[in-house]
Amino acid sequence: MTKRFFIAALFMCLAFNVSAQQVVTGNSQVGTIQLLDLDNQSVTISGRQYVYDESLFRVLYDGDEVSYAILDEGLVVRFYVNRDNAVTRMELLGPIDRIRSFFES
Repeated sequence: MTKRFFIAALFMCLAFNVSAQQVVTGNSQVGTIQLLDLDNQSVTISGRQYVYDESLFRVLYDGDEVSYAILDEGLVVRFYVNRDNAVTRMELLGPIDRIRSFFES
């Protein structure tokens, strides 16, 4: 009986921990930027349109925050969407040569 209780309690703790992490970070997805509309603060990634708020939106490369001016069509990103289906953060993944050329210019 105590062994079953211990296993059930362990699973409940693990489920709560995973759930809490998803609330904090949002849902992570990977896709390619197809259209970037700075005027309307929207971005289309892999065929799906999302909005973003410049005051909440962060762009990261190699763990450091960078200007969202680097964003362009064709970049592969890992992005996080909040409950309102708005992108809150993007991590640049590639192509590396395009990302490097932005920093070199």
